[in-house]
Amino acid sequence: MAGFEFKFIDGLIRKTLILGFFLIVALGLFSGYWMALSTIAGVATAWSNLTFVRWISKKMVDRAKGGNPSLWPWSALLLLKMVFLFGLVWYLIARIGIDALGFAAGFSVFLPAIGWQVWDSRNDEALIPPDEDLESDG
Repeated sequence: MAGFEFKFIDGLIRKTLILGFFLIVALGLFSGYWMALSTIAGVATAWSNLTFVRWISKKMVDRAKGGNPSLWPWSALLLLKMVFLFGLVWYLIARIGIDALGFAAGFSVFLPAIGWQVWDSRNDEALIPPDEDLESDG
């Protein structure tokens, strides 16, 4: 089942970049280059966040498969990632002066990408567990 989740996250990352590209172009055309640059910062932050979460999730799954269920170091790293993310957003908006609306639009592009990825994954065979897995759970 873990293979499906990583396939899902990989598709989500691709779709975030695709939607982000179109949003950057649209906002650049209609709102100017500063809005486009702010949106690029938001999309790049969303992309790096999703990529880091995918990397840590893989480490957690691999560790659990290897027989070591202690996941606290990776969970602590996820917590540090969140603190860094909050600090980065504050720095980009408060110190550099990135447009907050453009940044929020770019960062939030992963939300419709989730819906798109769910729609694409609705008939994925990896989502349906084999019958023997159902019998062993009961």
